[in-house]
Amino acid sequence: VLDLFQRCYDIMRTHDDPISTAKALNNLGNIHSDRGNYDLARQQHQEALAIRRRINDRPGIAYSLLNLGSVEMDTGNYDEARRMQLESLGLLRNIGDRMALSRVLSNLGNIAELQHLYNEARAYYEESIALCQQMGDQQGHATNLRYMGRISRATGDLTTAMNYFQRSLALAHSVRAIPSVLFALSDIASLA
Repeated sequence: VLDLFQRCYDIMRTHDDPISTAKALNNLGNIHSDRGNYDLARQQHQEALAIRRRINDRPGIAYSLLNLGSVEMDTGNYDEARRMQLESLGLLRNIGDRMALSRVLSNLGNIAELQHLYNEARAYYEESIALCQQMGDQQGHATNLRYMGRISRATGDLTTAMNYFQRSLALAHSVRAIPSVLFALSDIASLA
């Protein structure tokens, strides 16, 4: 997959197609991020963001910020991650891309949770859940229910945590989202 996206990037770069070049860079950045190559992922997302800003591609700017903010979150740069996610959030609210908006809200919740700002995290997760319900995104809904359970567990409300984890498990199971099922089972086991 990496080779395929690298070839795509090489082709787009030579054809003076900035939008496709930026998309290819974001795809490469996501692959490198998934593999733990954060410096390379950051570089590619930054390059994509620069292209998007140069051509004033507002949706592309929002997606690049979302991706770059995720890299910053994964590497513990929470203030920078929050800044990028909030900029993306503002753009996405204007654009109206509810799926990406839901992801950004979840990311902001994750950042707040990592910083022990549980009320803030809860508010972001609740807004993401509402969007997931509106869109019929059951996997996203299940993921955010799990996140709500983590907040309850962290604040000592284990009964509510178990309720969220069980609801997440049931929803993930109903849509056959196996990774989400496994995460929910792991969270349930953490309360035993």
